[in-house]
Amino acid sequence: MKKNFLRTPSFISAKLGFITEDEVIITAIRSFSKKEIEANLLSKIAIRLNKDELYLTNELIPMSESGRYSRRNRDGYSIIRKDLPKIYKTISCGTRYPFGNTSLTPYELCYEKLVYQKEFIQPKNWTLSIELLDSNNKDGNMYYTFKVGLSNSLDKTKDEFETNILFALNLLQENFGKVDVFSTSTTKQEFMSTQNVAWEIFPAGERDENLERILNGMSKLTPQDKENIKDKYDFLTSMNPESIILGAGGMSSYFGAKFTENLVVFENLEYGNAIYVMYDEWEGLSKMTRTELLSMENKKFDRVKHTENWKNRISYLVYSKLKQLN
Repeated sequence: MKKNFLRTPSFISAKLGFITEDEVIITAIRSFSKKEIEANLLSKIAIRLNKDELYLTNELIPMSESGRYSRRNRDGYSIIRKDLPKIYKTISCGTRYPFGNTSLTPYELCYEKLVYQKEFIQPKNWTLSIELLDSNNKDGNMYYTFKVGLSNSLDKTKDEFETNILFALNLLQENFGKVDVFSTSTTKQEFMSTQNVAWEIFPAGERDENLERILNGMSKLTPQDKENIKDKYDFLTSMNPESIILGAGGMSSYFGAKFTENLVVFENLEYGNAIYVMYDEWEGLSKMTRTELLSMENKKFDRVKHTENWKNRISYLVYSKLKQLN
């Protein structure tokens, strides 16, 4: 699973701005193949397959071993209160014998030290709810779509909301590997629609195979459209990405190049006149609408329109970011 979030991801903050209800739920939708489940990718949340039969628990408290936030959720944790005055604490140095004479009565040697006060935060014991939304056979392979999230909702109007949502996001991230936020009135159909951009990743060197995958996934392409797509593909691969990313399922018009975990260039080839360079949280950002993206205050992406010099602009952004990372 990915690392913990130090702050609320920008795509989550942007979605919160579009949710009018006070109550929100931290949950995510994700599909897994039969092979992935058999490889115990979902063992943290007790989902398993046995002789093609799926077993899952509807609700559970994540195991402490799943990560820092899972451990804090079960066991609680202490924080250092540097905002409070220091206090004296007695420190033991062990037992000693007077003058080193073991025949005499030993005593404990201690000293006092000024230390910051600590506060113990009680365990939340939050549970995750688990639901199978769909299962289907694609090209002879079974896929299962799950909805996993915090059982309780969070109130945006509460003072502790920012602290609680970060905790909830990390709890879900540690155990499911994906996060999202929804209003409490979201329907099953709306949950399923968030699967609209699932990514498949292929080696960058397989030009003919990758172009065939892209072109076969789109309809009503003119010869000029095909040439434009090939030109974009060749341009992106000329910058030596580590892999090519393609939209899976019904979203095969999504295409791009992945340079690092924090640098992805992609666009929707069917509509839109711009290409996006995303620096963080690209999987979450790629699911957002153009309106949601452009309304974000802290943008972690650049949007480059297909003007005459768009390739120069993309090259500059990619190489500048790679230089920073190195």
